[in-house]
Amino acid sequence: MKKSPARGCQTPKQNNTLLNYFVRTTPKSTEKNDSSTKLPQTQLKDSLKTPDSSDKRIKLSDQSNKSDNDQYLEKETPSKRKTESDNGGDNDDDIIGKSNDSSMRQRKNKRFKRIFVSSDEDDEENVGKDDEDDYQPEEEEVSSDLSDIDVDDLLISEKDDSNYEEDDSEDDKTPPTTISKKSKKNSKKIMVKIEDDDDLKTELKMDDDDDEKSNNEYAILNNENVFKKTSKNNFSTSSSNVHKPTTSEQAIDTQWPHLSYKFLQPNYIKDLNGNRMLLMNGELNNDYDQSTLFIPSDFLEQQTPAMRQWWELKSQNYDTILFFKMGKFYEFFHMDAVICAKELKILFMRGNYAHAGFPEKSYKQYADALVQKGYKVARIEQTETPEMMLERCKQMKRSTKFDKVVKREICRISTIGTRYMSDIDADTFLDNTSYLMAFTCKEYKKSFFNFGICLVDVSVGNFILSQFYDDRHNSKFRTLISHYSPVEIIIEKSNQHSKLIDAICPCARVQKMKRFESSSQILKFVYEKNLWSKNISKDFLDQILDPSDVIQQTARQEFELAIMSMGAIIDYLKKSLIIEDIMSMGQFEIYNPPEFDSLITKLPDHMIMDSMTMKNLEIFDSLTDNQNNNKSKTSTLFKIIDHCRTTFGKRILRSWICQPLCGLREELEMRREAVQDLAENIDIVSCHQQWKEMLKKIPDLDRLLTQIHSQSLLKRSKDHPDSRAILFESNIYRLRRIKTFLDTIAGFDQISKIVHSIQSKLNSFNSKYIQQLFTYEDDGGLFPRIDDKIKFFRQSFDEEKVRKDGHFIPDNGIDDDYDQACKAIVDIEKKFDDYLNEQKLLFKTRITYVNALKNRYLLEIPDSHAAKISKYQENYELKGSRKGYKRYYTKKLIELIEQLEQAENDKQILLGDIYRRLLARFDQDYKIWRQATLLIGKFDALLSLSNTRQLFESNGSNSCLPEFLWNHHPDQSIILAKDLRNAFLLINNTVIPNDIELTNETLILTGPNMGGKTTLMRSIGLLVILAQIGSYVPASKCQLTPVDRIFTRIGAYDIVLENESTFMVELSEALSIIKYATKLSLALIDELGSGTSTFDGTAIASAIIFNLSESIKCRTLFSTHYHSILGELNGKANIKLGYMSYMIENENDKDPTDENIVFLYKLRQGVCNKSFGFNVAKLAGIPMEIIRRAYQHSQQFELECRIKSLLNWFKQQKQQQLDKTKIINDHEAKENCQQLLSTIQMLRKFINENNP
Repeated sequence: MKKSPARGCQTPKQNNTLLNYFVRTTPKSTEKNDSSTKLPQTQLKDSLKTPDSSDKRIKLSDQSNKSDNDQYLEKETPSKRKTESDNGGDNDDDIIGKSNDSSMRQRKNKRFKRIFVSSDEDDEENVGKDDEDDYQPEEEEVSSDLSDIDVDDLLISEKDDSNYEEDDSEDDKTPPTTISKKSKKNSKKIMVKIEDDDDLKTELKMDDDDDEKSNNEYAILNNENVFKKTSKNNFSTSSSNVHKPTTSEQAIDTQWPHLSYKFLQPNYIKDLNGNRMLLMNGELNNDYDQSTLFIPSDFLEQQTPAMRQWWELKSQNYDTILFFKMGKFYEFFHMDAVICAKELKILFMRGNYAHAGFPEKSYKQYADALVQKGYKVARIEQTETPEMMLERCKQMKRSTKFDKVVKREICRISTIGTRYMSDIDADTFLDNTSYLMAFTCKEYKKSFFNFGICLVDVSVGNFILSQFYDDRHNSKFRTLISHYSPVEIIIEKSNQHSKLIDAICPCARVQKMKRFESSSQILKFVYEKNLWSKNISKDFLDQILDPSDVIQQTARQEFELAIMSMGAIIDYLKKSLIIEDIMSMGQFEIYNPPEFDSLITKLPDHMIMDSMTMKNLEIFDSLTDNQNNNKSKTSTLFKIIDHCRTTFGKRILRSWICQPLCGLREELEMRREAVQDLAENIDIVSCHQQWKEMLKKIPDLDRLLTQIHSQSLLKRSKDHPDSRAILFESNIYRLRRIKTFLDTIAGFDQISKIVHSIQSKLNSFNSKYIQQLFTYEDDGGLFPRIDDKIKFFRQSFDEEKVRKDGHFIPDNGIDDDYDQACKAIVDIEKKFDDYLNEQKLLFKTRITYVNALKNRYLLEIPDSHAAKISKYQENYELKGSRKGYKRYYTKKLIELIEQLEQAENDKQILLGDIYRRLLARFDQDYKIWRQATLLIGKFDALLSLSNTRQLFESNGSNSCLPEFLWNHHPDQSIILAKDLRNAFLLINNTVIPNDIELTNETLILTGPNMGGKTTLMRSIGLLVILAQIGSYVPASKCQLTPVDRIFTRIGAYDIVLENESTFMVELSEALSIIKYATKLSLALIDELGSGTSTFDGTAIASAIIFNLSESIKCRTLFSTHYHSILGELNGKANIKLGYMSYMIENENDKDPTDENIVFLYKLRQGVCNKSFGFNVAKLAGIPMEIIRRAYQHSQQFELECRIKSLLNWFKQQKQQQLDKTKIINDHEAKENCQQLLSTIQMLRKFINENNP
């Protein structure tokens, strides 16, 4: 039996052979076949002759230049299996037939296709089941009437298949037959013969014309002439062929075979525990585990070995897309293939079921694309070679066909929250952190919850634990979410806050677990698995663990819920196969949320900004992001001030913005001093560009350190499935790993150069903070000495050689064990030399060592002296000879050779592990490398803040460093700004400067719509944030008392997921201000009460203004269009009235369409009694007729409201008189009576004029 020359090529089985034809071309339309071209059965039978040696046929011989990797691939195909000779049927050569039909050669205008020749030794088991079964297995389609086959639909183009992705080698669908170059030369027309049990034959013409070239690795193929194998092994035309989609968008709508499997129907889907997905009433079953799938055992028995593997893995990971390794390629099947074709825009492979794939080297690209879209992906690798599989089967007492397939294991499961840089998996990251969060909560009183939270940034290995009691509005929880912005959240199915998560984290991927384990179970697991790293802080453990438990398996009561959440994270990382990598870094910390209490007068360490404040002030996300698809054009505070050159510097700047300094006076003053020194010191400014260019060359060292730590773990190198994976692109991955390490060394070398450059200017700095950052630790500073460590690793190997060939050969003195192994070999070789000298003295002649085949160190003795051997006591064993010489082994030589081979083996083992050992040595100084990275990141962030001065001034604004008034009494909290501009609008250079001063006062802002009220409020909020992170502000002068919290009530919107209307949202935000604001707070309230009726809104707005000005006395800006309350507020203590100025052109009280309002955007003292809403309507393009009619209604409504107000006054006075609680003031009553009569006359006149 001849062997196949190409990957996956195979010869059919002699009995009951099923040939499946897959086409791999670009998706082009194909003409329907003319019935005249079909071969009659008699002609088919005549053509079935035994070919002789002179026949032109396909040469199925091995290619001499095939690589080892290709051999692995070939051995995985069914063609490498031995066929049963006693099954009957023709021999293998019957597959080759002669081309004797000249009419076939005349068909010119048909599309050329390739034939995938498939053979499955278990075809008799791959039959369809009856309709009443619990499933419908895949149907292989063939034809019982081969005369109906259109031969031109099976034309083959003899293209080079070297770039073809391997198909499922054990499945019933196999890769194409590759035709050797030799056969191309020998044959122009080649016939392939197919026969079935009824001896029906056909000849299939194959033309080697190469008219079409396809650049697609995989093409969507049409479904014409796909055959079906019936349960009786007879060939019959399929009536249910799957129509392949021509575009990826159609993939979802295609009726794929797997959609008809009963166990995949919604009403029959069950998890591995037998829980149905849907209850009898159609509702989702809370006990159903969406990550698993029950698959009937008899269905699995119908599958080929490889597809059985796939289904078994899918049953355990039903919510995961499987990247199933088949030789050199990752392949998708069934529902996974449909999703990937749609999301990745890859094309389907030929077949009657969904099937797609791509080469191994493209894994990063495709896996990361799916992960960023919110999918969970699993990388499944082959962990056996065919030789290992055969050896395993030999050791089994009885092996089945399902044992005769290489083992495959899940090596990594990736989601958006579990990505980190590696040589194989995705490494496309944003600059900011990507937190994975788990939380649980317990209600301690109605609508009040105790939260336990754990966050981890897998990319840098940093864990954060927190537990706290929250209010009814979950204020602390919302604030935490806004600060850390988790990308993936793990919750229990019974968690009551799932809707809240959907509302405040709509973009986060939510993973639901049935329940979290108890804290004692989690700590027991951590203790038994020894997951507490030696690097973990003792202070952290003391904070969370009960000191009375010496074995550290009991949590403090105040951290029980946080430990439960940490357990959910640990379980998730364990399933992702990265638990050892992340936990062993030992980076744990406690997050203490800010306390919300209006009675606290002491400044907190950091200013508090809740989620609504960060949203309304557009700190990180623009309010127009949802409307504007191009987010790069939107402005946020972070985008404006971020000029960091390093990714870790950006993350530090982001953390500073999330938590501006407040009570940490010394730290804030030192930061301001450093920023001022960097911005205004002429000697330093001249070096900015040089330092920025140097910083730009530093890679993301935080994440590279995590990757190096993972690769240095000894346990991972022995026990992790990746250590067993057969990777065909291992050379690429090895070079990537090496590049990671070399880039890391180069990055720290760059840091060392920056440090030296800054140290040369250190005397020019006035900032003590900068001097402290860049003074070495042993000299009283903060920066660690890394020069000697960098030099050690630089000199430990030849970098140029390592980059070229990818192998580490350490120099002497780098690795002690390797040096000892090399020394042992040298010592043994010296013993060989000493022994040779002894033999020379013994025989008194010239004797040498020679190597012959596998024999080493043979003593070659001249024949003239060999005769004397018997005189010596030592035994000499003759091993060979040549003319004039004989070659011997002695007992001593055999002992030395064994010692040498053992030493060489030890050296080779060490050399294979030398890279990991080198990384482990580097990782020993993780804290030093991390400290250096942190300090350089802080310097990068300071440099970015210093750039704000140039940014503001280059756009026409003044700039200054704010002056903080630390000793002011809380009753005298102040914000003063001269020539203040909005930081967002500076880019347009059109901002009008404004002056503002507030001292525990409430400023009531009025003015026309679009007059700049909200912009002024946001300007003040941004001013405070910039000031308290140590930045310059866009003003000529700024003084302020530190703000402990910023409150914002801006914009009108509802929260559907939380069942809150627009007005409910307004009142909830107002309640937060009333409840938690202090005299040190800043409140920005925009048009409160607009979500309800005018009367209710006016009343609520008025009452809240009085509360803020009389009780809380915080610094407040309150904009409103309720002009009726202004008279009552005028002259009140702690209240100022101001408006945004404007100018009216063509003023007309009767027709507002003639008026034009010019906005001056300047803050003035006083009030504006009109909102000029009709002008905005005119600007928006509302038709003039509608505006005029609306104006009439407005005037009538205003007069009616005035009459109702006066009538209500008389009614109240009458009631008070009846109750004898108040005596009516005759003068006031007379004035109101006159106003009432005149208003009624005005209303009558208006009605008569406008409604005749």
